[in-house]
This record gives sequence, C-alpha cells and structure tokens, in this order.
Amino acid sequence: MPLREFALIADLFAPLATSKGALGLTDDVALLSPRAGHELVLTTDAIIAGVDFFANDPPDSVARKALRVNLSDLAAKGADPIGYLLTLCLPKSTNEKWLRAFASGLAKDQKEFGLTLLGGDLSSTPGPLTISITAFAACRRAGRSCAAAPSWTNLVFVSGTIGDSGGGLAALKAKKRAPFLVDRYRVPQPRLALGRALRGIASAALDVSDGLIADLGHLADASKLHIVIDAARLPAVGRVPQDGRRGPGRRDRRRTTTRSPSPPRSPAAPRCSPRPRRRRAGDADRLGR
Repeated sequence: MPLREFALIADLFAPLATSKGALGLTDDVALLSPRAGHELVLTTDAIIAGVDFFANDPPDSVARKALRVNLSDLAAKGADPIGYLLTLCLPKSTNEKWLRAFASGLAKDQKEFGLTLLGGDLSSTPGPLTISITAFAACRRAGRSCAAAPSWTNLVFVSGTIGDSGGGLAALKAKKRAPFLVDRYRVPQPRLALGRALRGIASAALDVSDGLIADLGHLADASKLHIVIDAARLPAVGRVPQDGRRGPGRRDRRRTTTRSPSPPRSPAAPRCSPRPRRRRAGDADRLGR
C-alpha cells in the first residue's frame, strides 16, 4: 500500500497495544490468557463506508463506532472488555492525517472502557473503506446468552430510547441539524455498566443491532415464546422531536429478561407469553402490532 505500512503501525498503533500479550505488534500473533474462574467472550463486527457510516464522517468517530458496536455485544453479556484485533482495509485515497485521527479515536475509547489493541492487519482495497474488529472480554462462568431460555413469567426490558441512531441517520441524509441524534448515530453508547449490574438478575440479554422488532424475534425464537409488546409503552418510539435532543437507537440499546418474582411494571416492559412460539414467516413482523 502507498502509505508507510510498518512505520504507521509502529507510530500510530503500537502505542495502543499496551498489553504484554500484544508483543508490541511485532509478531503475527498475540497471547491472551483467560482470568481464573472466567470465560472468554468473543464478538466481531465490521463497518463499511457508505453502508454503516458516511465516508466524510470524522475519522475519530468512525474508529469509536467500529469499536463500540463490538463493546455493545459484550455489554449484553455482562462481560469486562480485555482487548481487540483490528483489520483496516484502506482505499488509496486514505492519508496519514486520517489515520492519525482514527488512532486518536481508538485511544480515547481504550482509556474510557479499559481495553487494549492486541493486533490486527492493514491492507489496501479498491473498494470502500472497511473496518473489522474482533473484541475479547472476560465473564464469570457462566455468561448470559440470547439462548438462555427466559420463562413465560419474565418481563422484557429495553434501556434508553429507541431509534436515536436511525434519527441521526435521517437527519444527516436530510442535512438537518440534530446534534444529539447525529452523535447517537456516529458514536453509540455501549452500556457496559448496566450489563455488569444485571449479572445474576437478567436471564438473557442482547443489544439492539438489527432493530427492536427483529431482535425481539431472535429472543422469541431462542426461547420458543411469544413476546407481547405494548408499543405505547416503548420510550419515544417513532418520535423525533423538532430540537433533535431526544428521539427514536441502535447498538446502545439493550433488551433483558428478568426472573424477578414481582418486578415493578415498567413503561418499557413487554411480557413473554406462555404460548409456544411457532416459527412462521412474518412472525417477527407481527411482534408489537
């Protein structure tokens, strides 16, 4: 690639590799040992220019989005982030200034969320800029999963407002000023503290990455239950206020089910139905109608 690949790795990315297991990014591998009494939790996600972010988005926000969509998956499992692998596929138009700002965004989030770069790869591409991250975390045995089989007595909770990210995307496309929503679209908020607080309480959890209805469908399929939703109780669903400060999020929202025998009724607490869920085409589309 036209950029000074190995010099850039040493200059921009090696300082992010603070773990001894990263071997200073001088090897093709990294070393990672799980903590005693913990399991490793792994996730991977890729974002592509023109698909998941705009090509002219600030490079530091692009870096943070790429990392945070992975951290959101880890948060849903109540896991503590450890590190990540980074793959960058760069078009020829990418310059060193862009990469420096990108690395700065990673450094900010590493400090905020307490993880380190473990390794990765730089490559060139004739296509759009593509960023792939594989993140690692530790979780006390055993972690939660979508397939944790919540019972029909469970309530389903969603954190935060729904559709912030979609509202930000719509605002950018329409060139409307909505700083709160645009920030939600560019820089998701992984709810790691909430995930940790729900250890031993939630029977299952996952982040909203495919949309609320689709992800509730995943949860219903895994548990073989219907999920009955009162759409009027969902926070700010379908509403984008004129000032753009609150509105309908993606990736930083979480659904959990709880076994609490008599939890308080929440404005965003659909119930699981005791009827076995039949897998029929269009079931997910009917959820919440």
